[in-house]
Amino acid sequence: MRLPELRQLLRELNEVGFVKSERVGPTGIGYTLEEWLGVSENNLSIPDIGGRVEIKATRSAANNLITLFTFNKSVWQHHQADIIKRWGYIDEKRNRPALYSTVFALEANPQGLQIHVPNDTETVSVVDAKSGEVLASWDLFHIAYSRPSSWRSSSGCCLSTL
Repeated sequence: MRLPELRQLLRELNEVGFVKSERVGPTGIGYTLEEWLGVSENNLSIPDIGGRVEIKATRSAANNLITLFTFNKSVWQHHQADIIKRWGYIDEKRNRPALYSTVFALEANPQGLQIHVPNDTETVSVVDAKSGEVLASWDLFHIAYSRPSSWRSSSGCCLSTL
């Protein structure tokens, strides 16, 4: 599927409005969206559409987090051990250094990390909020379907009320 076709299908879905989930349980919304888009269900670590676009869906009343970025060695600007040593903490369950963290764009997390999307680049980064030091950087070409200047206003999210 090419990007114009995906955009058209999402516009059509928006016009249809409510679509009853085709599967019960927590995976029903994602499954229904994939079915609507004609995407075969898979559990692969590559993006859903053409190896370039990952689709996500959630229920509007859900307060669970959605994983948009996962570990990929090539995006990190430092060695993993150095990042854990500098920004991590001791995981009391495992009694070892760790860094399991949710990062936000509008404020730094307890470790001082924040998401940054510069206007003049095509990247999204995890940065040290105080120093601006970049820990990891993803190319938006691989994670979004438009340039950063329009990404904020044109990226999509599918929500369900049930």
